[in-house]
Amino acid sequence: MSNILTFRLPYPLRHLTTEIKSRGGRFDSTSKTWSLPDNADNRLLTDQLIVPSPKPNAVPEERVREVATIAVELLNALKLGHFTLCETTSDRVVIEKIQ
Repeated sequence: MSNILTFRLPYPLRHLTTEIKSRGGRFDSTSKTWSLPDNADNRLLTDQLIVPSPKPNAVPEERVREVATIAVELLNALKLGHFTLCETTSDRVVIEKIQ
């Protein structure tokens, strides 16, 4: 059994960076991975980091909505204002900036 857990941190879960660092996490910039000491608490945390795969039979509207939701999260992370998702269809996405 390895005494180090190595994993990639998915972008939507980047808010966990502080917690990972507080648990002794180290970032390897060459491989873009994090490493943590292997213990029960850290195993539980890394199990939560697994991002489910996209649904293979999702309709286009669902896939567009998922991508648009991530786009809104990224825009809000830039702190240029507050953005919301107003409308999504398979060929149109409306994101509105709220002052």
